[in-house]
Amino acid sequence: MNKMVLFKTLCPYCLTKVEASICEREGKAFLKKTCVEHGSLEKLLSHHGKFYMELENFRLRVAKQICFENTRKTNYSVLSINSCQLDCDYCHVRVPAMAFESMNSDDLDSVLRMIKDNKEQTMLFLSGGEPTLHPDLFYFLEQAKLLGIPAGIATNGLKLLDENFYRKLKASPAKEIILSYEVLEEKKVKNETQKLKLKALQKLEKDEGRFSLVLAPLIFREKNEQLILDTLNYAKDRHFVKRIEVNGFSWVGSGIKRDIEQMIMPDEMMDVIASMVNVDDREDIFIFQKIFFMGLGIFWKVHVCRFFQFMFLVREKGELTSITTYFDMKRIEKGLAFWERFSGSFRVVQIVIFFWMMLLGVRFKTFVLLKKIFKTGLDKLRRKVPVTFDFLPVAIVTNCSAITTDIDICSKWCANGIIYKKAGKLFKVPSMYPFF
Repeated sequence: MNKMVLFKTLCPYCLTKVEASICEREGKAFLKKTCVEHGSLEKLLSHHGKFYMELENFRLRVAKQICFENTRKTNYSVLSINSCQLDCDYCHVRVPAMAFESMNSDDLDSVLRMIKDNKEQTMLFLSGGEPTLHPDLFYFLEQAKLLGIPAGIATNGLKLLDENFYRKLKASPAKEIILSYEVLEEKKVKNETQKLKLKALQKLEKDEGRFSLVLAPLIFREKNEQLILDTLNYAKDRHFVKRIEVNGFSWVGSGIKRDIEQMIMPDEMMDVIASMVNVDDREDIFIFQKIFFMGLGIFWKVHVCRFFQFMFLVREKGELTSITTYFDMKRIEKGLAFWERFSGSFRVVQIVIFFWMMLLGVRFKTFVLLKKIFKTGLDKLRRKVPVTFDFLPVAIVTNCSAITTDIDICSKWCANGIIYKKAGKLFKVPSMYPFF
């Protein structure tokens, strides 16, 4: 029997601290909270209630055992500029005006020193607003390179159509671009902005290999889930796509004007992915989430919350296959139970048992996978083009909002951070917490 999960959260309307519960009902998992003034709110989290609750309870048990006091941030979004060419009604930092100030070159230097002095092993993404409009964009990228800090940009892509700007970007140290978009096929274009974004993507495709591209579609429940499938189809044979970040619409920023029911949860989006890729059993994906959560904690001291899921897909012969099909996930799950008995032990013991657990899941297909990984590595070392096999990591997240936030995790353990400027001062904080 899976226990009900309780945590502290906020009322989305008055931001009063309230208690939330996650429980299973009629085969599904729901989040429920009640505010004295605004009443009850309930959100569907998963159509797989039993497996979801098992994952939730596993997270709680493991988080208590693995030391998360010094969790590290995998990346920071640097909110460098508070202007944008667009005025999207779902912008998560516009409430209703931009909730932060633009940074100058001195501020950007301070950001880099902040990361360098703290010896943080993280990546910085210049964001905003629209970072390509920042006059010191290229200065920031150059300085980051000099300090050995990996940096990229998160953009709507419109500025990439400026030939002079694009030449400078190609000559800059920028390696990774996160690109947001609404359509991937010309026949689905509905307005000029979508048309221009698609042109920007086509431009990046022509320069395949210059940038590592991260595709970042924004998904609304029962409105555009097809965009997830379009994105997978686009990326499956385009190896310059480094990963996919599927973002579920979150009720935050100017998005609070929209219907809360348009907010979609990660496991719902995982259902869409599972409908396309080769997966032996939907339960296997939940087992993988346990392994992923545990591995991040053991090896990298990274904590991810319940509103983040992850999957490795394998590109092979024009198809995408879940990495779970290469292992016997049910045997690994049995090993998980044994690992939990030692989860409070020394880190070296945790690591040894982790690898033993993974060995339990080895099957013939695992060796096929390892052989292809080895061949791919050799191809890359030899700079052989094209590389015919690769992984496609897919991150699925619904950004933190007053509806979903777990105050303890959001304020202390979130794997993603934000650096922004307000009242002339720089702030480095976890997640979207300041913008609720």
